[in-house]
Amino acid sequence: MAKFNANGHSFSPGMVKPVDQNGDYKIDPNDDRVIIGHTRPRWTFGMTNTFTYKNFDLSVMMYGRFDYMVDTGGEWQGGRYMQRKIDYYNENNQDAEYQKPIYNIGGGDPYYRVLGYKKGSFLKVRNISLGYTFPQKLINKWGMSNLKLYVQAKNPGRIFSNIDFLELDASQAYTSTWNRGFTVGLNVGF
Repeated sequence: MAKFNANGHSFSPGMVKPVDQNGDYKIDPNDDRVIIGHTRPRWTFGMTNTFTYKNFDLSVMMYGRFDYMVDTGGEWQGGRYMQRKIDYYNENNQDAEYQKPIYNIGGGDPYYRVLGYKKGSFLKVRNISLGYTFPQKLINKWGMSNLKLYVQAKNPGRIFSNIDFLELDASQAYTSTWNRGFTVGLNVGF
């Protein structure tokens, strides 16, 4: 640490220290930059299937993106914002996932965002729908051409995700808000 600080850095225990790729004890964007991945998924997966049995139908839609990196923004402890529980450095936890707490981004750790790059692969269930179509004999007596009762769950959950605190399917601006909803419906035709 002393050799880096002698070259103009101000590292202290618990701060993020990027890897010095060329061994000159100086972190420089020209000599120490490494490409760790890409932000566009290499693979996108989608599948919809409908299963029927007698008058019941079950439809499931799954979606996923694989082999790409997400910039989660690193971690700092901004008191005004919602904060998730993180494994941060302190004297009793020196093998932590994140650096020591930062309360002022400008005067804190200049490399804190380095720890924010994560593999972003995920697979989720976007939609599940279960329906029951009433028999034609029964609905003809009521003067209907069709009658179907259904329940639907939109975005009920993930099968897996490398990042558990973000909804990676929301948009390019990843969010911690899940768009989940449930619907009960009746389809009637005369």
